[in-house]
Amino acid sequence: MKEIAFINQNNYLKIDSSLFINFIIENKSKLFDIERNIKLLFATKESYFSLLDNGNPIDIEDNVEVIDDIFTFDINDKKILNMLYKNIKIYCRDYLRDELNSIKNKIEEIIGSISLDHNLDIIATKEIKEEELFKLVDLKINDESDDRILRLIKYIKILYELKGVDIFFTFRLHEFFDSEQIKIIFNELKFYKISIINIEANNLFEKLDFETNIIYDNDLSLIM
Repeated sequence: MKEIAFINQNNYLKIDSSLFINFIIENKSKLFDIERNIKLLFATKESYFSLLDNGNPIDIEDNVEVIDDIFTFDINDKKILNMLYKNIKIYCRDYLRDELNSIKNKIEEIIGSISLDHNLDIIATKEIKEEELFKLVDLKINDESDDRILRLIKYIKILYELKGVDIFFTFRLHEFFDSEQIKIIFNELKFYKISIINIEANNLFEKLDFETNIIYDNDLSLIM
């Protein structure tokens, strides 16, 4: 069971099922510091969150994902494609090896025919690797939808499937999405037990029944 803690406060948020947490930071100075810490993957001098798994500390940067902009993320960024290639190589290793050998044999046949037809001694000096096949056909994840809700859900599910993370930090979801859209996001992700920790600057929004609001007020007190 994973637990995530806000540093300097002895409060642990249990992440053992799908949760939607709005972490509302009313102190503007702290809001800037905390957002910067999260967006820099918890690497600033002062860190604000820690993560435990069955009571043991684990690296938070390796076990959560941060979506710092819900509009400009790239479903086919280099990180995701590299994870996709890695997963295909792991789960389709035997099939890829057989197909790659078949391609190599075919290339050797073509080279041999050219050598005979033109009386040239031609050899292939570079071995084909699996990832080069993916790049050759420009392997990508289909990203044709213009619906920002569907794209966000798809992006989260992709990272969940490829990287295995189930805790996501987001920012200002209530500023950009209405209550019905937030419900869609939650309902699509709860089956996977994916948790959202959404950073907000205020609580001027409708709190939905599945949401937990945690307020870090101007006096730097934590209110649950």
